[in-house]
Amino acid sequence: MIRSYKVKGTNVELQVERSQIAVEFQDSVSRSSRDEVVRSVEPSVPYSRSFDIPGANISIIPLPSVRGDDDTVARMGSFQSLDTVKRAAPVYRSGDKRLVATSRILLGLKEGVEGAEDILAEKNLVVEEEFGDREQVVRIPGGIDPIDLVIELNEDDRIDYAEPDFVIIGSHRARRKQPSQSALDSAPRRLLYAADPLLQDQYAVFITQTDHAWQKVTGSAAITIAILDEGVDVGHPDLSGAVTGMYDGTDDDPWQEPMPWDAHGTCCAGLACAIGNNNEGVRGIGFGSSLFAVRIAYSPADGDNWVTTDSWIRRSIDWSWQNGADILSNSWGGGAYSQAIVNAFKRARTQGRNGRGAVVLVAAGNDSSSVSFPADQPNILTVSASNEFDEFKTYTSQDGESWWGSNFGPEVDVAAPGVHNMTTDNRGPSGYDSTSYYPDFNGTSSSTPIVAGACGLLLAFDGSLSESEVRKLIREGADQVGQFPYNGPRNDQMGHGRLNVLRSLEIAGA
Repeated sequence: MIRSYKVKGTNVELQVERSQIAVEFQDSVSRSSRDEVVRSVEPSVPYSRSFDIPGANISIIPLPSVRGDDDTVARMGSFQSLDTVKRAAPVYRSGDKRLVATSRILLGLKEGVEGAEDILAEKNLVVEEEFGDREQVVRIPGGIDPIDLVIELNEDDRIDYAEPDFVIIGSHRARRKQPSQSALDSAPRRLLYAADPLLQDQYAVFITQTDHAWQKVTGSAAITIAILDEGVDVGHPDLSGAVTGMYDGTDDDPWQEPMPWDAHGTCCAGLACAIGNNNEGVRGIGFGSSLFAVRIAYSPADGDNWVTTDSWIRRSIDWSWQNGADILSNSWGGGAYSQAIVNAFKRARTQGRNGRGAVVLVAAGNDSSSVSFPADQPNILTVSASNEFDEFKTYTSQDGESWWGSNFGPEVDVAAPGVHNMTTDNRGPSGYDSTSYYPDFNGTSSSTPIVAGACGLLLAFDGSLSESEVRKLIREGADQVGQFPYNGPRNDQMGHGRLNVLRSLEIAGA
């Protein structure tokens, strides 16, 4: 079963997941009594098999032995009939992400429209958050299907867009696995760097000629890279001195510390701007740059999938550029198209850096298919993954990681190393590794902050560059490597080629 709606002419299709439903319990129903509620409808399903969406009183309940769409709808109705249940709703699938439409929607009014209060009153909508002059997060009345309401609102001439504020559940990391020694041995290296002992294991530094670029330009504290992710371990000795701002978009406050097991953001931060020459571990591509640690998602427990919402992401984007981020590095993606997120990126690109525009980078995705949202949007740097052999990352490339491949398509601008990257890790036993450093960070999540660090060096060299000029320099400096032919300046796998930091700086005049 597929449900669909349109947002400003963009058709959004959602596949209904037959074997799961979302159940929102009444506020009075305690966690300890939910097992009884679930078993009253599904006797063979203990509540312990459900997945709780944090802060929402919503649980995703597995449905055994589903016989088709009608069966899923019938079981949803059985839950909806209970006094203990506020709402039973479909679980949707978009790519590798699961989506649940909450009782909130994201709403934008057309420019020049007056009487917003009348629109809200007509539909009994309650404003929970406002952003910009005409965009809002609103709560809808109980008993209203959010998809039906979105369809209705998008037909109103006064509405610029309406969309569900989806809860998005999924993984944004390709997979965890130790590298083979042969793969590491094949990576290019230089002489030992005593000031950064693990730098010799950062092959991405050498394959992109960043080590030579550093002889011309190093990062500047005046340039800030925002890592929008699961949070950053800001006490890490390779990161603490770079942090100049923190924000948690999941609850709108400055306390963004990651869960102990959420190390993804710390890994990204190390690749972009880990401090150099400090006698610690690694060195970021843009070392010397400042770091904004911005949390947009988290995993409720060790081993769980991560959880975010479109509204958390939107306000994190706005916070970043409004507080002075020059570069927004986004190692996440997937889910349904969101006009609110597209608008926030546009504000960053057009209003950030006092009108010169913040540079926005987004990871292409890791399921060897077309580029995922929002990396498929124009006027951003879309980053795919290469490996230590200068191949485009596929299931069969020589790196040995046969379980994932980089996404590809006409939207790709540039590729960067996305396997076996040595970087910072959350301190403590719950990180990816127990040493505070991780030798095998992978995925386009890994490629993206490497390019973000390169953008930091370009802006350190010339802070007057516009965001579009930075993107152009990154593309023009890339090396046309890999196993796929180029059609003129690019192909759909590597974009304009694999990142070459030195060459981009030389084109800029360094």
